[in-house]
Amino acid sequence: WTPSSCPQHGKTQDYLCADCEELVCFTCTRGAHAPHSIELLDDLISGAECDGRARVKIRTTIQCRLGRVNNLVSTTSEISKLLNELTNLKSGFDGWKDSLLAQKIAAEQDLETWDQPVVNGNRKHEYVEIIKRLKYKPEEDVNLPEMNEKLDILGNKCNTLKELIARQTTTTPHPVLDTTTPSGMGEAAPPVQSTSTPSAKVHYTPRVLRKQNFVRNLLPNGKPWTVTNYDEGERVIASLSNNRKPSHLIVLSLHTSPLQRPKELITGLTDNVAGDITFLPLDSFWKPSAQRDSDLDAIINQFGPRLSAVYGSPAQVLAYMGVRCQEPRRFGVRVASLEDAVRCAALPLRADDVCFVREAPARVGTDLKNLGWRNITRCHLPDLGDGDLDWVSNILHPFRDSSLALGYINVLSQSSRGDANRTFNFPLIQPLVNLDCNTTNDYQNLAYSVVTTG
Repeated sequence: WTPSSCPQHGKTQDYLCADCEELVCFTCTRGAHAPHSIELLDDLISGAECDGRARVKIRTTIQCRLGRVNNLVSTTSEISKLLNELTNLKSGFDGWKDSLLAQKIAAEQDLETWDQPVVNGNRKHEYVEIIKRLKYKPEEDVNLPEMNEKLDILGNKCNTLKELIARQTTTTPHPVLDTTTPSGMGEAAPPVQSTSTPSAKVHYTPRVLRKQNFVRNLLPNGKPWTVTNYDEGERVIASLSNNRKPSHLIVLSLHTSPLQRPKELITGLTDNVAGDITFLPLDSFWKPSAQRDSDLDAIINQFGPRLSAVYGSPAQVLAYMGVRCQEPRRFGVRVASLEDAVRCAALPLRADDVCFVREAPARVGTDLKNLGWRNITRCHLPDLGDGDLDWVSNILHPFRDSSLALGYINVLSQSSRGDANRTFNFPLIQPLVNLDCNTTNDYQNLAYSVVTTG
């Protein structure tokens, strides 16, 4: 192995610029890269006296590249399947065309016979047969709606693949760990004490220094930690600095109290937490269909490789799958239209959580089951009213044999809930959470079930 030389200074490139993710020489570290985070290459490889963020950042960039390639491989496989379906459809279409040509010739002959004058009664039977054939509907005509449905399905798949290809050619995954100062979080904080450098000092951001009282109220070691606001985020950082670690770290945004600036909060957490984060934006998950969460798009784009779970629309989940290539990759899908249901066909995994927004067509449950989603662990039904029982029944009917957890949100009167239980007649349905109370514990129970049962 021969060390590479700096093309500008001709010296050996013994250092890594963590900000630019490129090899540099000593002169570069004192010049253009002086303000950046620099690691000695030998320390980076051995893990000794090395800032763990640099290794994680390089690893994340590799993961982003691998995720994009995996997504392209998946897309090309879907294109290949689509081409095979088109080939099969063409074979049936050619046979249909030949049959139609035969019908055309027969109809022309009938017309010619009908127009000929009757000189004697010998042709009466021909007229009778012509009239009988008028009532006959060829099998090919019966198959016309089926052919139309197949073309619609293939057209929807084509549109979905075009969106995937367009997204992959316009979206560049960003590294997870940003060594610059995150907006709104004050001075950038190095990660908490690394296992490879047990004697390293822990530095706090100015915000953490203002929250030293959390030392007396640390989070339990080895248990799930939930963050629903900035104060709880500071409590997480204080607990980490006292050698406590969570089994799962969950960022939860409630529809009753949405997170303010969630991207900045997750930026601060990823700068201090080495593991994955489960992000459950229930406020956007339960929004009306016309509303889209741009913050979630930005969070997935920047932090997707670090998120072990995400709730969002099919397009957002597809973007998440494009940058998160390792397990676990749990997600919940928000279905607000027939188009959303069609996009679910492009998802490589089946969602355990599905939110059916009221604007979704009643047949969407059947469409999802036809895609292979035989079981849904948790079903979310936001903003229902007393007049929506028929719609809910049609949505859930395909899953009547499934063990389904059902969650209502601000929904039915007590009498209507009784009617719902009788209407649905699902003996295995259990309430997901009692969201009428709007208690944080109910949401935490949901979050824990996501990360522990997935």
